[in-house]
Amino acid sequence: SLAVEGRTYDNQDRIPWQEKTIPLDKSKALNLYDNLVAVIYGKEKLRIPLEDVREQIRLINEAKKISGFYQ
Repeated sequence: SLAVEGRTYDNQDRIPWQEKTIPLDKSKALNLYDNLVAVIYGKEKLRIPLEDVREQIRLINEAKKISGFYQ
């Protein structure tokens, strides 16, 4: 092991587990497939712009490069 003898990484922090159930408000749900069909038929605009998706993919790829994911 490369760790210094006697070194521990447990700082004794204890975070109490909490659970909560949050009811789903179906009136606010976004059905991406329904939106896509409506876009294809010219009835709606995309609710999530392609530019936002491209930026998210770019950020994920950048994080993978920095982390060494591709090595």
